[in-house]
Amino acid sequence: MIGVVFGELLKPGHGMHLDAVSLDAQSVESYIAQGASQQAQSVGEEIYHILLSAIPHDPITPFVEGKTLQVLVMALVVAILLSFVAPSFKEKCLRYFESMQELSLKC
Repeated sequence: MIGVVFGELLKPGHGMHLDAVSLDAQSVESYIAQGASQQAQSVGEEIYHILLSAIPHDPITPFVEGKTLQVLVMALVVAILLSFVAPSFKEKCLRYFESMQELSLKC
């Protein structure tokens, strides 16, 4: 609904006076073929790049730069590690994390 309202108010493309019959489809076929071949080759590379970029290089940068995926991966790793430690150490860690949470929410 919002898109329709903005489209009617801003009228994108108004005044361009393009005729669909005069457009040459042959001129863009090479770009379409090139894009399709690059997309087919790079899907695996793109997934690999996303997974590799999810691993932070240090524990501070994801918080400073606002990289949500890296923060979530760090939280998941910490949660998994805490599930394997002794209960007494786990309680100390959880108390520390809770105090840091309270401190950050007060600021």
